[in-house]
Amino acid sequence: MLETSSIIRQPFERTEKKDSTFFGGKSAIRGAAEYFSAKSFRLGQREAIEKVDEAFQSGYRYVVLSAPTGIGKSHIAMSFARQAELCHILTVQKILQDQYARDFGSEVAVMKGRSSYMCLVEKGFTCAAGPCRKKKSFQRHADCPYQVALSNAMQSRIVVHNFDSFYYQSNFSKRFFERDLLITDE
Repeated sequence: MLETSSIIRQPFERTEKKDSTFFGGKSAIRGAAEYFSAKSFRLGQREAIEKVDEAFQSGYRYVVLSAPTGIGKSHIAMSFARQAELCHILTVQKILQDQYARDFGSEVAVMKGRSSYMCLVEKGFTCAAGPCRKKKSFQRHADCPYQVALSNAMQSRIVVHNFDSFYYQSNFSKRFFERDLLITDE
């Protein structure tokens, strides 16, 4: 069972409660639990979703869920990601990005840094060290894995980033702008 104390609310950044809108001003017609896609809820998942949902609907902009390993936080996160129109999910580990890709398939786009993709022009090199990075006039390969991933991510409703890639993409390249919801998953 999930203790109430494991849902941390940030009262200092509270939105005014003029109506029940959240996620970029959209009113939730359905609760996040209705967006849950696993075959069944694990112990504590439904309760966690309902408590986080309640916090958002009460006007809180920032909500932190602290839950034990194995409860299924990624499935909980995806319930809220589906409820939002556009969502960024941030992870610290590329292995967790891969888990999102395995578990949720084409529903999410995974965006990693250039060094995570192999260059198609210079075999044995990553896209971080490819010729298009060395020579500005170099014509990029049409199927460059990094550019394909970037294009897919920019068109996807739900993008799973690692912190470094997200920081670069949102601050320096200005490719990813604010979305309705930002989820950080350990």
